[in-house]
Amino acid sequence: MIVLVLLLIASQVFLFVKYSELLKVKKESEEVIEKYKDVKIVANIPEEPQYEDIEPDYKTFYNFMENIKLENWKVKIDDDYCTDTYSYWTVLIESHDGEYCMYISLNCYDGKQVEFSTCRIGRTQLGVGNTEHHLYIKSTTKHQIKKDVTIFAWDYIIKYYEDKNQKIFDKIKDNIDVINKSMKTLNRSNRLDGILKF
Repeated sequence: MIVLVLLLIASQVFLFVKYSELLKVKKESEEVIEKYKDVKIVANIPEEPQYEDIEPDYKTFYNFMENIKLENWKVKIDDDYCTDTYSYWTVLIESHDGEYCMYISLNCYDGKQVEFSTCRIGRTQLGVGNTEHHLYIKSTTKHQIKKDVTIFAWDYIIKYYEDKNQKIFDKIKDNIDVINKSMKTLNRSNRLDGILKF
């Protein structure tokens, strides 16, 4: 009987402790609910830092471009995606030792206004998707650097087309010379007419 009374007292104490804990949790919950009762949105997750947050003057990009000009790095232009209504160029500029590069992409929808798409500088890509030691400028960047990079790349694109056009010109000139030399009868007649005019 005493054991039964002790068990009953122990269970009552246990229930009282659990009830007290439940009341405490309920009170804390009500406080939290009251605190956020009129709050419509929770705090935003902090944004990931970007390059421009750390170096808003883009000094590293400007130094990189100056170094490219001073050392006359190797340039490769890709214009495979150019049509009558849309043009897309990529400019890859690599250091002579192959360690560093600048990758720029530009596009043009109306044939008149060239637009900045993206730019990356840093170590040459060691594998697909490798972004180690790279800095980026995005199309959403609101800084003069986009215009400066566009002009920087456009100089290389113009030079690329000038060289390409010179090769085409030389080829056409060579074809003209070869074809004209092959017209023996006409050439003889022209020479004879020239002699007879004197």
